[in-house]
Amino acid sequence: MEDLDAEWDKVPSYWNNKRVHFFKYISSDTAKIVLQNRTLRWSCPELLDDALEMKFQVFAEEQYDKLKEKYLDRLWLLYNSGNDVVPDNRLGEILQIYRDRVSITRDELHRELGEEFDETMNLCRKHEELFSREITRMLKRTKVLCLTIRPDNNLMWALYAQGHSGIVLRFRSSPDVDSVFGTAMPVFYSEQVPVLYSEDTLIDVLTGLRRIAAKDIFRRIVTTKSSDWEYQQEWRIDGGFGREPDAKFEDFQFSPYELDGVIFGSKFPAENQKKIRDLCEHYPCVKFFKAVISDKEFGIRIDSLE
Repeated sequence: MEDLDAEWDKVPSYWNNKRVHFFKYISSDTAKIVLQNRTLRWSCPELLDDALEMKFQVFAEEQYDKLKEKYLDRLWLLYNSGNDVVPDNRLGEILQIYRDRVSITRDELHRELGEEFDETMNLCRKHEELFSREITRMLKRTKVLCLTIRPDNNLMWALYAQGHSGIVLRFRSSPDVDSVFGTAMPVFYSEQVPVLYSEDTLIDVLTGLRRIAAKDIFRRIVTTKSSDWEYQQEWRIDGGFGREPDAKFEDFQFSPYELDGVIFGSKFPAENQKKIRDLCEHYPCVKFFKAVISDKEFGIRIDSLE
């Protein structure tokens, strides 16, 4: 099989990656449905296989104790730098007033804006639970397409492709057809749930240097999983709420030119290959492969059937 990590030289600016190929492990029955309907299923978190999906913290508890000093130090640097602050940021606007109208010492700035910081953080604490509930409510309606970048993973074949009797589909992320696969993002594996506002991020927001877009918050949650799942080498596409926000899943069509490979599992019955090949007649770019168990190592290789 061609280079699994091949990349395009040039892709649209809104793409999140340059990868040429992504893979999807499925059972033989699911493969028939996908090939007949030319659709892939996008699912809400509750339908995914990890019960710990989409967990997060808004702030880390230890942040409150050490954040103020760092915030005030950053303010003093910002006060003297002349850098612009984003509009509609209360603390940033106050800092701009001090710049424009007042000559102030470091201690005076710390004393004056330290009180503003305390008020702001008290407000954050007050609304943290409400903010968390709203994010959780929205996440429950978010639909995700799960992919991988490796078609030769033994565990994935065993768990997601019918014990090696299923199929892996190879999708080509093509700029020519404005492929949705270009928006796929790698999953980050961690022992800790993601903190939405890291220390540096929160300081930047409080000092008026930047805003945090809702899409960035959701991206961080959607693409973080427990380290237990690292073997999957998963990538995800965030489909938002889809066309039917209250539906648990939706099936969306892909271009016939995006499917360019079918890999039969090592235990896929040879007599059933014809049915799959017939279903692929309307996919002009498809090549066929076979997963083969290595004789000399605990591994799988992908051989061409062309």
